Amino acid sequence: MTSPNTRTRLIWRDGKKVRAHRWIMEQYLGRKLLPGEHVHHRNGNPLDNRLENLQVLSPKEHMQWHKAHDRVPKPCANCGQVFTPTQRQHKRQKCCSPECAMAMRVVARKRQAASSRKSSRRSASGSSKQKKRG
Repeated sequence: MTSPNTRTRLIWRDGKKVRAHRWIMEQYLGRKLLPGEHVHHRNGNPLDNRLENLQVLSPKEHMQWHKAHDRVPKPCANCGQVFTPTQRQHKRQKCCSPECAMAMRVVARKRQAASSRKSSRRSASGSSKQKKRG
């Protein structure tokens, strides 16, 4: 079973749902994890709970690791220029600047308007052919 909010595997232990990676690390260490200890997945896959993929970090170390490694440069969807997304938007950000994002939206709106005009023409021409037959 996986958690819908955290994309981690959940298991039942003593009548409670617990995160599998935390339980595995507790078994390895032979003690309960402290509330301030984070279990980090080294390869970034939250479903890979092999012991060699898990690492105990403090919250500060965990945050610093993600700040340093999650910001991967990618090409802008509009102009192709390589940019580094902001920390909070690294998965969603597709454009290098607000100007490129606006240009991409304008093109998408024009394309959508053109396709809706085509579909309305088809339905109008289809109904006029039926009237001629009748």
